[in-house]
Amino acid sequence: MGVNFGDYVYIAGGRSLFGIGFKNDVWRSKDGSDWELVTDNAPWAKRAYHIMVVHNNCIHLMGG
Repeated sequence: MGVNFGDYVYIAGGRSLFGIGFKNDVWRSKDGSDWELVTDNAPWAKRAYHIMVVHNNCIHLMGG
């Protein structure tokens, strides 16, 4: 699941390739086709099955 924030769509974390392990990376895109890695090691635990929402001009990642 991604969220719109500013000029970008952001996605974070999830299952690794082939479903082995979890990730704590963050990616963003302006067009949904070309993606830029923001970080491959965000300051939270690796997770999947989480949600992201925008509230009070911040992106909040919950669960997973």
